[in-house]
Amino acid sequence: MLLEMQSELPVWHIEVVRCYWLCTNASPETSKPLLQRLCNWAIALEKEHLVKLSTYHGKAGILTLLPRLRADNAGLVSIYNNNGAGYLQFWRSVFERRAPRSLARIDQSIMPIRQGKTTREVSDELLDALTMAYKEAADGAIEIEKPGV
Repeated sequence: MLLEMQSELPVWHIEVVRCYWLCTNASPETSKPLLQRLCNWAIALEKEHLVKLSTYHGKAGILTLLPRLRADNAGLVSIYNNNGAGYLQFWRSVFERRAPRSLARIDQSIMPIRQGKTTREVSDELLDALTMAYKEAADGAIEIEKPGV
């Protein structure tokens, strides 16, 4: 899937994603399916112009793929490759501000989302719900709290 999508991504994003993909391929065999699935999901979000992908290399060998909303450079989730262990981390405050309807659906039907919560259990249902949340966030108005309200 990565090679098929490369021609549709900006050149500098190809390098960002290729970096994450190569690190994923160097992961243990048991971790590869989840990491590759998450990488392909993030690429699909980028292809739909819902996010801008970037990576962060941590000092402890943790590599993060960041699908960030273009409007405010924040993401609903971060994708981690922690020395071969893949997982998602959720940012509830971004959900509350940018995708509140999706947050309610995910909280009620899939799993409660808490600020900074992580999961290694990533079902197709969760990825579909997250895709819808990114679409809501990209299309919707930003919810801004008003002091004293």
